[in-house]
Amino acid sequence: MDVLKKLRKLIWDESAEVFTDEDLQEFLADAGNNVYKAAAICLNIVRANPEKLRSFAVFTYEDLDNAIKYYERMAGGTTKTIPLKKVY
Repeated sequence: MDVLKKLRKLIWDESAEVFTDEDLQEFLADAGNNVYKAAAICLNIVRANPEKLRSFAVFTYEDLDNAIKYYERMAGGTTKTIPLKKVY
């Protein structure tokens, strides 16, 4: 499986509803080509941008947090999620 396809599978965006291939290539580059680190970056972006969450309506913030923590561990790092609080 190629890296982009694996990344899309990890972030539940197989039909490219949320991120373009160019977006994912940039996140992979930022993550040193570590697909798990890139997945954590992508899901942190989804958590922080409610307009992207429409495509993730079946997932809760807890689901996203757990996935981010898991991918960070798989990437060999520590969890760096940003605590969210509602401001409305």
